[in-house]
Amino acid sequence: MAQTNGDSDQLSEHAVDDDCETLSLTGGGERDPFTCPQCEREYKSPRVLNCLHVVCEECLKPLLVEDSIECPTCKLVSALYN
Repeated sequence: MAQTNGDSDQLSEHAVDDDCETLSLTGGGERDPFTCPQCEREYKSPRVLNCLHVVCEECLKPLLVEDSIECPTCKLVSALYN
């Protein structure tokens, strides 16, 4: 938990508990967080799905089934709305 200096609103140098975990953008894997998991290239027109995974717009087109898309990473189905 963050600690403050008595009269000051600034965080002390010991603002993070020792048991805090560090979050990783890559989720512990080797994948670059700035590349599409489908085409493995830098994102081009990135789109965020309901599951919060990001995929290039072009990579999503083949995954479109009726009015929904299955995430290529976690398989969660996202409904599309006009």
